[in-house]
Order: sequence, then C-alpha cells, then structure tokens
Amino acid sequence: MLEKLEKEIEERVEMLENPAYDYGQTFNRQDVLGILVVAVICVLGLIWGNL
Repeated sequence: MLEKLEKEIEERVEMLENPAYDYGQTFNRQDVLGILVVAVICVLGLIWGNL
C-alpha cells in the first residue's frame, strides 16, 4: 500500500513540475467577492443558530 502511495505521489509531483501543466484560471475580483459573501452568510448563520 505504501509503495502505491509513494508511486502516485511521485507521478503527481512530476505532473505538477511539468512546464506545460495548466494550473487553470486564477481568482478574479468577482470570485473573491462571492467567497466573502458566502463566508459572511455562514458566520451569521452560525451566530444566529447559537442564539
């Protein structure tokens, strides 16, 4: 089992180190705003639930 895990980790590291690897798009302003809105709603829900 450990050998399989080490092999998989090695393959994934090689894949990430490949210069042609596409990391995808970065977060833009709308993404960050959406994350913040959801986080605030979650925190308010936790506070409201504990009242």
